[in-house]
Amino acid sequence: DGLVARSDAMRRTVELLRRAAVSDTPLLLHGVAGCDPELVARAVHAEGPRAGEAWIGLECAALPQERVGGELFGRGSKQPGALQQASRGTLYLGHVECLPRDAQGALLRELEQHRARLVASTHLELEALRGKLEGPLHAALTAQSVHLPSLGERVGDLPGLAWTALRRLAHRHGREIEGLTPAAVEALEAHTWPGDVCELEKVLERALLIEISPRLSIESLPPEFRQQAQPSAFGGRSLVHPNDGVTDSAAHLNGNGSGVPLLSAGTVLPFQELERRILLHALRTTGWNVQEAARRLKLGRATIYRKIDRYGLKREAS
Repeated sequence: DGLVARSDAMRRTVELLRRAAVSDTPLLLHGVAGCDPELVARAVHAEGPRAGEAWIGLECAALPQERVGGELFGRGSKQPGALQQASRGTLYLGHVECLPRDAQGALLRELEQHRARLVASTHLELEALRGKLEGPLHAALTAQSVHLPSLGERVGDLPGLAWTALRRLAHRHGREIEGLTPAAVEALEAHTWPGDVCELEKVLERALLIEISPRLSIESLPPEFRQQAQPSAFGGRSLVHPNDGVTDSAAHLNGNGSGVPLLSAGTVLPFQELERRILLHALRTTGWNVQEAARRLKLGRATIYRKIDRYGLKREAS
């Protein structure tokens, strides 16, 4: 239901979510914002037996603490609270760690009374969440929890995530967009994304507002993305000349270990084959330390993992 899941990590997560969707017990979604937890909660609701009932969401962190209880239970208001509106359906609580203590005690009792299912999310680790929630609520939520993988764990999902976000942003700003150029996708994949999906959406929104062509190009991305996309991994050297430092006759850089150097004199290889050999050489040189290989090649770890998968590279037995 709108979830991008090409990567192994996200496919495993989606399978867990499918199993959780048919359950009536509370569900906790935890982890950094590698995917929108509210979107995930909506997908769980849509896949479950309560799909025909109400789905009501409440972001606990978006309200002052003194107002959360009122919004949740309808206290001091003639309007029903979120819990009453979610009767027989699904109640989603975002940033559940911000739920006030006085509201936590009543929540489980009220859920049973209104026969609503609770789906909550947090960016905290489960152990850190223990100090924020009362024992019964913490136990109820952590009994069934699903970790949402970070963007760095979702190797292969970034093109789909970027396109999904870009379409949504284009609709918001009244723009027409046909996609992203291959160079733009490569630049996005080379980034490490410390800000995860939130950072991705901000970068795409900024680029969309200055893009003038039908496809989002690398020229519209911030300068650091364009710099990451440069062939700096090759030190600015030619990829053809055998004596420019790229050839490493001491290292067996071909895929079958037959001892063919990276590039023989007068040889021009298809770029993908050359890229495969360079990557394999970097992995062997670093003892298959992906982080170190990414640092030396000046690429993101997600890009390294994606290319390992693309070329079917495997570490040789000692």
